Amino acid sequence: MPKPRTAAATLVELGVNLANAEASATVPVTCKRCRSTHDPQRSTSHYPNTFCSKTCESEFLRVELAALTLDDCIRLQAKLEKLLKLVNEPFPFENKQP
Repeated sequence: MPKPRTAAATLVELGVNLANAEASATVPVTCKRCRSTHDPQRSTSHYPNTFCSKTCESEFLRVELAALTLDDCIRLQAKLEKLLKLVNEPFPFENKQP
């Protein structure tokens, strides 16, 4: 039996898939949910090169994220906050100016 994906892995995979679809789209594009072809300029989605409508976008994301729990989201938020703090801290080897 395959190992279940972690919440973080699910979000990363979803983000990568959306970014790749947006970056590599051709006209007309195929909706990732309903598989219809559509013109991205007529799409109501936030990702017009990926989905034909807000409805398809919402349903696709709902299904992809259905396995995430509130605890998963809280853990991910805590990890992201730690990473953001690290980004804002100076590196230990940087010279401190008086």
